[in-house]
Amino acid sequence: MGLVSEWQDNGNATEWVRANPGVDRLELCAGICAGLKYLHSADIVHGDLRGGNVIISKKGRPRLIDFGLASITDNSLFSASSTLVGTLRWMAPELQVTEGQGTTKAGDMFAFGMTMLELFTGLPPFSTVKNDIAVLLKYQNGDRPSRPSPTRDGIKNSTNNQAETPPIIPKERGKTGDVCVFMDDDTWCQVEKCWAQDPLQRSSTNETLEWFIWKRKRQFDQLD
Repeated sequence: MGLVSEWQDNGNATEWVRANPGVDRLELCAGICAGLKYLHSADIVHGDLRGGNVIISKKGRPRLIDFGLASITDNSLFSASSTLVGTLRWMAPELQVTEGQGTTKAGDMFAFGMTMLELFTGLPPFSTVKNDIAVLLKYQNGDRPSRPSPTRDGIKNSTNNQAETPPIIPKERGKTGDVCVFMDDDTWCQVEKCWAQDPLQRSSTNETLEWFIWKRKRQFDQLD
């Protein structure tokens, strides 16, 4: 069985925020979470969620792709591989070391939290650590990436989930520019809920989408 979709020429989500720093990161992440909720409601686990596996439509909306690791829960005909699969920097710690664990909804939520960080910063998790195995060990020890800091990262705009830098010319697409956006307390707290060491303590897609709705309403209320 194969799936065919319309060609999306805006590239993936990571390329999109690097080429268009003014993109509202909160809205982008909310769209990704909505897609993930749709999968989870059908008992489908993506298994390899990250910025590179989200493409952007002509209207600037995120679309989840690359279901090579996806599985349908509670159905042995679609069971996930027991080998170490996926990209380590986005992979939940329990999936990295447990033989036969396969992919899980909680694992998707861990990856979603890492994807949020990736799209707010324009960089992969633990970007200064070059060795993937070193990152794996950090996750096993309960370590997580640092919160984007205005002082450390030179962030110019921390009030509306957008960077102030002009769009990058097409030939620069994919390169990291000044695209980092500061995460306020509410957003950082929600990301940390996705990163909980105990999978049972992580936010679900329903809870996370409810948070996005609450957050957007709060932002609008603050404008009044």
